[in-house]
Parts: sequence; structure tokens; C-alpha cells
Amino acid sequence: MNRALFEKDEKERRLLTPVLPLLERAERLARLLHEKRDERGSLDFDLPEPEVIFNIYGETVDIGRKVRHFGHQIIEEFMIAANEAVARFLTEKNARFLYRVHPEPDTEKLEGLFKVLARTSLAQHLPGKPSAKALQGVLQAAKGSDQEFLVSRMALRTMMQARYSPEHEAHFGLASECYCHFTSPIRRYADLVVHRALRRTLGLPVNGPLPGERALLTIADTLNTNERVAMEAEREILKRITVLFLSERVGEEFTGVISGIIDFGFFVEFNEVLAEGMVRLSSLDDDYYGYLPERQELVGERTGRSFRLGQAVTVRLAEVNVARLEVNLTLAGADAVASTGARKPRPAGRDHAGRDRAGLDGRASRKARARSTTDASWDDPMPTELPEPFENAPRKGRGGKPGPRRIRKGRHGQGFTEEDGRRQTRQGQGVHIRAGQAGPGEARQGQEAEGQ
Repeated sequence: MNRALFEKDEKERRLLTPVLPLLERAERLARLLHEKRDERGSLDFDLPEPEVIFNIYGETVDIGRKVRHFGHQIIEEFMIAANEAVARFLTEKNARFLYRVHPEPDTEKLEGLFKVLARTSLAQHLPGKPSAKALQGVLQAAKGSDQEFLVSRMALRTMMQARYSPEHEAHFGLASECYCHFTSPIRRYADLVVHRALRRTLGLPVNGPLPGERALLTIADTLNTNERVAMEAEREILKRITVLFLSERVGEEFTGVISGIIDFGFFVEFNEVLAEGMVRLSSLDDDYYGYLPERQELVGERTGRSFRLGQAVTVRLAEVNVARLEVNLTLAGADAVASTGARKPRPAGRDHAGRDRAGLDGRASRKARARSTTDASWDDPMPTELPEPFENAPRKGRGGKPGPRRIRKGRHGQGFTEEDGRRQTRQGQGVHIRAGQAGPGEARQGQEAEGQ
């Protein structure tokens, strides 16, 4: 369909001659539906999906970006429209069924996003007061700009999880006042419940009694729980495939962009392979770096060198730990740091947080190092995996103190202490790799039509 409709391939158009007029009409209708959703405030996070390529022996030979074109969008637009139509009809008939609901973004995370964007060139597009409704305008303003990566990643992390509920609530991501899952009853039980409610409402035979209010609530809770389990299993499999694939490429260099920042390093998303690794601050011995969460940036206290979300870098794959699902990187090429063996002493005065450096020796210095390592702001969204838009709630973690945190090498020369290891374990194994970013279907609202 892509070659016939959009590439205008004459051979393909001849093969589709009997249905070509219908396909062209479907394209026009899908574009109208998409425009209507845009007008009412629907969000579209068009982030890349991973596509794992295997050889005949079942070995991974590549992990690329799945090709996506408007031919896919045609089907998705029609499915969303069908889901909305059924939900509205059953609501008008006071039928009991399962809605697909999506709350508005987390207020604190939304405010954090707007604070970060206020320091960028997008400041003029921000409203006086942060609001969920203004989010689409910000995303549109960022499209095609240098800030697009920053805005899309941070906006995605403000999203709450979508869920099934017998209560009528709106779907924020799709800007829909009434939405359900109807189109896939052969693979989703929620859709089967909706089909049974529709048949009963239309006076058609139904196998067995329909669930009452309490039973419907139990079904919704069970589906929501199992959905999370299935998503985690899918991500775990993708992580393992990606780590095994990268274990054969240790020593190679990759280009990429900084996709996440935490107080003891930053994640880099590769351009060549749809995977991520982590650059630890312990591998940067040219300076002490402070973490500025309000700017999503790491800044060198002496040199002023900075690392920010969306920044292009070149890295070398230094180590892959298959057992821990870790991918560790070092900067390479023009971004490489000349190894000096030791950092230069800090100058006297105050650091980026305005704290006096005097007296940071002996016991005080050790206490300062301990605080800088253990007070990581795990409420910051960056350490977590990219969630599915509207489908997976950002994880809550430990709150941290504001201002930059000085990160130094730990006792074992790894740049982190046992406390870091415990926190990583609480987040789940493999915090160093977020393969494929969000996993299949997690980067687009259109997948709502397919049930992601």
C-alpha cells in the first residue's frame, strides 16, 4: 500500500487497481480524522520502535528502527474512531463495560518539564501557567528544532498510565472524552467484554451472563495487573537480546545522543543500533561534574564543560555485563576526555549550588562525598526507562536535595558505592541499558488503537 499510494509505483498501482479508489478514499478520510484529533489536543509521540533481525540460526544480526509510514496510520485512525464510536454508543445506552481511561499528566513532573523548557529557545511558546492542555502546543513548537528530542522525551515521562476501568473517564493522550478497546477481541479480553456488552445492548445472543459492577471492577484490576506483567516481560526479553547482541561489539565506536541524565552519569542512545548504554562520571577524570536537575544537565565545576539531554556525542562500547544487563560506555572521538590519572584540585570558593568548598577535607570531605552519592534524586524521571505513552506510569522513587551533586570515585574505583548498587537493584536490573528505548509500540499514541 505504501508503494502504491505514497510512492506512486505504477506496477503496484496496477496490481491494486480493483481496490485502489477505495484505498485513496481511505487515505483522505484518515488524514481528516488525524486532523480532527490534532485540533482537539491529541498527543503523538513518534519515537522509534526496535526491530530485531535474526538469521536462520536464530541469532541477532541487527536491531534497527522499524519503518513506519502513513499506511500504518490509516488503519490506526480507523481503529481509534471505531473504539470511540462504540464507547459513546454503550455510554448512551447506560451499558456496563470497560472504558480505556488515561489521566492527565503528573502535575509535579509537568511543572518540572516547563521549568526546563523555560531555559531554552522554546520559552516564548510556554503558557504563563503550566497545564496539560498546553503540552500539545509545546510539542508542535519543538518539532524539527534542536529541542525536539528534549521535549518529546521529557513530555513522555510526565504521562500517567492508561488503564481499564468500569468508570467513565476521559483519555488524555487521545483527547477523547469517551474511549474503549473494541477492535481486537481475539487477543484482548477487555475487547471481548465490550463485544459482549454491545451484543446484549443490540439484542443479540450472548454466551453466558454479563458481569455485574463488582465483577467488572475485578476484571479491570486483573487486566491492568497482567498488562503490566506482560509489558515487563517484553522489555526484559528485548533487553537480553540487545545485551547479547552488543556483547560481540565491545571496543566499537558509536554516535548517539544523550537520552537520560542522572547524578552519576548519563545514558546515550545509539544512532547505529536501537539501544542504549551508560557513561559513568567515574570515567570522566577531567573535572568534578555537578548534576543540575532543573536544567537536566551535568556541568564541570572547573572547566564548565556540560552534558545535556539531546546532546550529540561519540562513545566507545567499553564493557557489556550480560548477567547484570549492563552496557558501559566511554566517550570517544572528539568527545573523549584526556586521561590525566587524577582530577585537579577544586579551586576555593563556592560550587554551582553556592556551597562553600572550604573545609571539605578529612571527615567533612568524606561526609560530603557520602551525601553526594546517596542523595540521588530518584523522583527525577531520567533514571527510569522510557514508559509507554499513557501505558506505563513513571516509577516513583526517593526524593533528593536540590542543587548539583559532586560525584567522585568510590572505594572500588567504580564511581559508585554499595548504596548506588542497592538503589539500582530497587529500580531493577539492567539500569544501564534501556534497549530500544520504549519497546515495541511504546512511542506512539497510535498504538492505543492496537491496545498497547
